[in-house]
Amino acid sequence: MFGTLVIQLPSNYEGGQLIVYHQSKSKEFDFSGPVGCGDVHYAAFYADCQHEIKPVTKGYRLCLIYNLVYRGCGNCPAPADNKQIVATVISSMKEWGEDLDEDNPPMMTYLLEHKYCESSLSFELLKSSDQAIADVLTEAKKEIEFDLYIATVSLVENWSVNGFFDSDCSYPSDYSDYEEDQLMDTCITAENLTSCGGQKISNIDLESEYLVPEDFFDDIDPDKKELEVTGNEGANVDRQYHWAALLLWPSKYRTRNLGIVNVVQSLKKDLSISPDKKGELEVVARELLHMCACASPLAKCDMSAQSYVSFLQTLLSFDKVELISEFLDITASFHGDMLEYSSFCNEIPTIGLKYGWDILRSPLLAIFNKMPTSNYLIDKYYQFLFSISQEPVSKGQKEVCHDLAGVAVKVLSDKRDLYMTPSTCVQLLHCLQSLGEMEHILKFMSVMASCSNRMCSSLIESPSFSSEVLAVGSKFGWDILREPLQAIFKKISPDNNAIQFLQTISQQLTSKVHKDICCGLASSIVKALSDEPDTPNLRIMTSSDIRREYRDSKFLLTLTKCLMSLNCEEELLSTLAHAVITKPERYSVVDTLVPVCESLYKSSKKGKGKSKLFELLLSHCISYLEVSSSHVVPCPANWSELATFSCSCKDCVSLMRFIADPTETAHRFKMGKKRRDHLQSQLCDNNCSVATSTDNSGNPHALVVTKTRQAFQNDCQEAEREKNILSHLQALHASRFSCDEPAAKRKKGHNR
Repeated sequence: MFGTLVIQLPSNYEGGQLIVYHQSKSKEFDFSGPVGCGDVHYAAFYADCQHEIKPVTKGYRLCLIYNLVYRGCGNCPAPADNKQIVATVISSMKEWGEDLDEDNPPMMTYLLEHKYCESSLSFELLKSSDQAIADVLTEAKKEIEFDLYIATVSLVENWSVNGFFDSDCSYPSDYSDYEEDQLMDTCITAENLTSCGGQKISNIDLESEYLVPEDFFDDIDPDKKELEVTGNEGANVDRQYHWAALLLWPSKYRTRNLGIVNVVQSLKKDLSISPDKKGELEVVARELLHMCACASPLAKCDMSAQSYVSFLQTLLSFDKVELISEFLDITASFHGDMLEYSSFCNEIPTIGLKYGWDILRSPLLAIFNKMPTSNYLIDKYYQFLFSISQEPVSKGQKEVCHDLAGVAVKVLSDKRDLYMTPSTCVQLLHCLQSLGEMEHILKFMSVMASCSNRMCSSLIESPSFSSEVLAVGSKFGWDILREPLQAIFKKISPDNNAIQFLQTISQQLTSKVHKDICCGLASSIVKALSDEPDTPNLRIMTSSDIRREYRDSKFLLTLTKCLMSLNCEEELLSTLAHAVITKPERYSVVDTLVPVCESLYKSSKKGKGKSKLFELLLSHCISYLEVSSSHVVPCPANWSELATFSCSCKDCVSLMRFIADPTETAHRFKMGKKRRDHLQSQLCDNNCSVATSTDNSGNPHALVVTKTRQAFQNDCQEAEREKNILSHLQALHASRFSCDEPAAKRKKGHNR
């Protein structure tokens, strides 16, 4: 836009003269009275001309107003000469940039003459004198470097309210009837900044002395008022103003005015757009680093860790080791949560390979020393250490990992209540093992041994932990693992995870110490089984399924084979047999002990020798089954069956009465679907010997319950099964212990 066109339509009015000013001249356009009644008139003037319209004293003045926009080639139409004004602006900006005192604030916020909505606020859509001022500044910017932005200035004034309450100290019925008393607080911000080159900045804070004119908002009405009632303290009202403005300052104050976060974003964008200006932009980067270094401990440049990551990625584009080194030192001085961000962690190996790991040692140590105590965040630090310690490619990298590992183990040792995930513990142990840190491994295992039962159980449950223990034992000797492993095993339950861990580390015995440790762990498991109560704790194990998961035949067989492979003493095997035999609630004879006996018998036939455990278990199973199978299953005298339901509703009482009836074999319960489903669930929960079906004839449908004597049939089948198992075990006993032929004779008979 370079000008304004006013078309005066035929109108009968008085007053309303249009006066246009340019430099020291003025021109008045008067189309009032008879002149304007019958003809169309127009006036046009350039955008940088001041104009004024006198009040219309009579009638109506009807005009069409157009913005004149130039879209052609060449120079835009303009008034005769702005060179003197542009020269004055250039001179003033030079003086401003050379000196900064109270009379020259670091920023000027020139409030525009016209009001603009947010969507139309841009350099291209400014009106009349606003456009003229912007043109002069844009022209001056070609000769001297300074920053120029257009933005919306937001002013919020908080006023106390006088006389808000009624005479009886109650809330008024009309909230609009109040008087603003005293100005309590003022907040000024510039929002949605846009440079003349199109670069956008979010928000920055302003001071009242930056405004030109400073009392601009005193003479206009607020855009919005918000009343806040604060109980007995009365009420406050916020007066909100929004107005367009041009913001300008010398380039040397860019970082101070925009803030580091905004300047980092701007720097990153400028580098991608103009890589040829890298030298000039490096000056800005150094200024940013200086501001970060001089920031107060409280302010810390108002930058988040994520902003620092973005700054680091920008600095890497300059390929200057001194910039990276200074940045890392500054960052480590007050940001202890940098390793929370994977983008920062990913840049560390790149920096180490390119510039050497020596510049990383001190900053990373400082960051590790600020390690947070959050369980989630501490995992991030150990995972980072694990990632950079994989196959160190240089001596410097290994030394950095050594220092960080020392800090990591020290933090664990000082704060033993921390909980790390099992995978993180395994990663840290792998890191210490690969770095050859025997001293740190001793401390780490000591910490693990002193952790909670839950932590120890989670550790043993991890398959990778047993692999790392094997690696540590093979590399540094098993003596350093004896006490920690014994302490851990005293805190865990004798479950499948403990057996699996023992089986893994005992598969390839490398020394007598290794074997002694495995035997000691096996002894701990057997002792824990012996110390268990005869009856499981139902508050922990709420179902037989969970109980079998820990005490099934596979569990006992795996433990037995592990003990036999270690050539444990017969006394330990006898202790295990006694623990199993004396706890029938935990170890079912038919489902658990019999399969173990069969497996041990097969092992003995393969030449693995006799086992005291096999003898004891086999004798116990035969004795138990001889007594159990001698009992005759009584045939029921009638159809009555004992049933106790947890529910005592009318339907359940009727159902229990039917089940207890000695003569009735079937009954129809005619009722709705919900009630039928309820009876079905009760029958299922109590394992009643009945069959059910639904008769869909009639309305409502009927649940037909028929007695089956299924419990009696199940008992008969179980008795027959026990007799067959007894016969099988007696045959095993006769085959195993009836004779003791020489090995050669048995082999000859077997071949024949």
